[in-house]
Amino acid sequence: MLIFISYAFVGHGQFNPDIARKSLVKILVTANGKANTCSGFLWKQGNWIVTSLHAMRPGGTVLVQYPDNNWKNASIKKINQKADLVLLELSAGETVPSGIQPLQGFSPKQLAFDEPIYAVGYNSGSEGSPTRSMKKGDLKPKETLEFLVPPADLAKVKQGGVPHYQLDIIYIDGSLLPGYSGSPVYDKSGALVGIGDGGLEGGASNVSWVIPAKYLTDLENSTVTTLPPDFEKTVLHFSAEAEVEIASENPEEIDQIFANEYKSFYGGDFLFYYTKTRTLDELYNTSYNPENIAKLVNEFQATRLYLDYNIMSYDIYEDANNGIVVAIPSGLNFLYDDTNGYFYTDMTSLPQGYYYSLRFQGIKGDFGSQTIEQTAIELVSIVNAGIGVASNGFNTDLDYTYSTKLDDNSSIAYIALIGNSPFINADGISVVEVLYITLLQDNEKAFYSIAELVVPVEAFTYATSYGIDCVNNYNLSPEYCDYFESYSKIMCGAHLTTFANKQGY
Repeated sequence: MLIFISYAFVGHGQFNPDIARKSLVKILVTANGKANTCSGFLWKQGNWIVTSLHAMRPGGTVLVQYPDNNWKNASIKKINQKADLVLLELSAGETVPSGIQPLQGFSPKQLAFDEPIYAVGYNSGSEGSPTRSMKKGDLKPKETLEFLVPPADLAKVKQGGVPHYQLDIIYIDGSLLPGYSGSPVYDKSGALVGIGDGGLEGGASNVSWVIPAKYLTDLENSTVTTLPPDFEKTVLHFSAEAEVEIASENPEEIDQIFANEYKSFYGGDFLFYYTKTRTLDELYNTSYNPENIAKLVNEFQATRLYLDYNIMSYDIYEDANNGIVVAIPSGLNFLYDDTNGYFYTDMTSLPQGYYYSLRFQGIKGDFGSQTIEQTAIELVSIVNAGIGVASNGFNTDLDYTYSTKLDDNSSIAYIALIGNSPFINADGISVVEVLYITLLQDNEKAFYSIAELVVPVEAFTYATSYGIDCVNNYNLSPEYCDYFESYSKIMCGAHLTTFANKQGY
């Protein structure tokens, strides 16, 4: 019998990620030409692994990578369907590495609002295991999935039963990145308090939560050892689980596929990870605040300007350090300007891409005593003094400008600005300049996206006078269609900038 040192992780005064990693494992499940990866942890003994049930696949092969980087075959030992938990066990013949430290216990305490919590996991199957710092959120009237998940997704949760819609959860301020399903979650004292789960679609953001560690007891006592009937058809694909198509079941090759698919981008105080690609329609239908997108579409259609919104899609990136989510038109490069301290998109692949820009930037300062409206006024003043020179300043379009509170600490403002005067650009064309800004603010930070839209006056005049049907008759006005499709795509991208896992009042 292999003897190893057991480790009771019930609280040690302060969370230590290096200690937490001694029980952390990466899990790879392959089936039907696809591989999905998630995180997990060693529980009670070296050959037991806890992770999320929704990551399993009927007939799939389960591999577990231990802290010594060796892959081990595992199989399902016990299931807790209600809490979306599974206990895996190493397959016969597999040996337990030395030096590991399985978790032996958990804290049953109720976390206080705004209390810091930490998830340790493998983001999108990465070789490294970054710590995800979050805070305990507030959910009323009751902290269950029933009151967190949007209605369309709640119906799917009820149908699948994984997890149960009336399950107690830990609502988090922040979201879990792809690969964090099954990750151990600790409080500030280093006690295990939960297991990462979720999330579901929430526009550009994701709806995430943590399964309370108390359900580990139910998992250990479970007599269920096989996946539920029709599991693959009923279980939802959670955004905290990463999936790719594969041609080989070699774990090293699969790791490389994940690394190529889920890239990271660092700049200043921000570390953005690619999380997903979604169509505008998918983002619109799951967003809590798509008002201005609908307004733009209706306004264009009222002037007989019909665009093919079905071809518009976005690559979604989430910042691991500050909980910011941004959307850029899919396929465009996401870059950082180190000199000026902002992220931006490379528009050179778009038709007439030099007429547009989309950038993202944090604002440093103390925002605890300043309203978002005050910050917006300051930002507009800076914009007028810079970008606004060519247009003789900007006038605020009140139809598209408003602010909304997400919770007691967080707000979003949407600001539309129209140039006071057309100007002649470098090509000798008369153009009008429009800016669309999304400003995020909480007590600790502010962040904004700004879409700069420079469109020929001739194109606006033609569209309002004659109408343009870019859906059925694109070839009649291809240049004008390209202008307005880029206009819509980039403005909507700026609008989709948001906080991670904020549902709003």
